[in-house]
Amino acid sequence: MKIIIFIIFLFALSGCSTFATVSAGKNSQNFDCSRGSFPRVYSGVINDWKFLTSDTAGGGVAIIDMPFSLVADTLVLPYTIYMQVSHGDLCGVNKKQDCAEISGRCDELRK
Repeated sequence: MKIIIFIIFLFALSGCSTFATVSAGKNSQNFDCSRGSFPRVYSGVINDWKFLTSDTAGGGVAIIDMPFSLVADTLVLPYTIYMQVSHGDLCGVNKKQDCAEISGRCDELRK
């Protein structure tokens, strides 16, 4: 029974940072940008790393998730390369139309 619970736990964690960053779409309104801007390519691994190096509790989950995010990031690599070229970094404002979509970020970036 413990092995079954452990396997379910591992599948539940399988690349959740990748799913979170890829599901953000073309802008970052659907993603928590409190850890700053980062590239979309291998964004799940980068997000796990930023989580590990922050003061947030629960870094053990990010350590477990990182290898799964690496595999998931590799699988979605063609999509993330396209999104990086088209829309720039996640949580970054690289185009004027993106700036208009992210409320409050334009004024902050112009300072």
